Amino acid sequence: MTFYNIIFGILFLGACQAVLLSLNRETDTGLITLVALMIFNDAVNTAEAVEERKFDYTIGMKLIDLASFLVLATTLVLLSENTKNFLDAPIYSSLPEWIRHPSVPPALLLVYCGLVAGWNRASKDIWKRSEWPWYLIASVIAIVIALLVLVGLRPSRIAHSTAYALVTGIAMLGTLGYLVSYSFVKKERTGSD
Repeated sequence: MTFYNIIFGILFLGACQAVLLSLNRETDTGLITLVALMIFNDAVNTAEAVEERKFDYTIGMKLIDLASFLVLATTLVLLSENTKNFLDAPIYSSLPEWIRHPSVPPALLLVYCGLVAGWNRASKDIWKRSEWPWYLIASVIAIVIALLVLVGLRPSRIAHSTAYALVTGIAMLGTLGYLVSYSFVKKERTGSD
C-alpha cells in the first residue's frame, strides 16, 4: 500500500462520515460533499498516475500530498463544526476565531487546488499545460471561479441559499469533469515512442 493510499483513504472515509452526519444536522452538506468529491478525485487520479501509468512519485509529490492531507483534514474539521469529525477529536471550539470564519473552508479548498497544481507541476511525466485537453483546463477554471465565489458567498449562505447551492453544484460538476478529463493526460512522449 502506498503513501497516498493511506492518507487519502483516511480522508475519504472521514469525508463520507461527514457527509452522512451532515444530513441530520444543520451543517454545510453541499460543501462537505464537494470536499468528498475532491478527495475521491485526488485518490483516483493519483492511483491512475502512479499505479497504472507508472509516473514517477517523487518525494516532492509525497510532501505535496501530505500538505494536501493537512489542508483537506482541516477543511473537514471546520465543516463538521461542533459535530463529530473524522479525527474523533472535539477541537473545533478550541480553534482560533479567525479560522472558524465561514469563508475559511472554501479558501482552504483554493489552497488545495494550488497544491494540486503544484503536484502536477512537480510531475515530470504529466504533459505541459499547453498540451492538456481544453476540457481539463475548463474544469479547473470552473472549480477555481466557483471556490472564489464561495469564499465571498458562504458567510451569507442561508440568505442566498439558491445561489450558494448553484455555485457549489458548479464546483461539483467541475470536479467531476476534472476526474473524467484528467484520464486523458498521458505520459509525455519520448524519442523512442
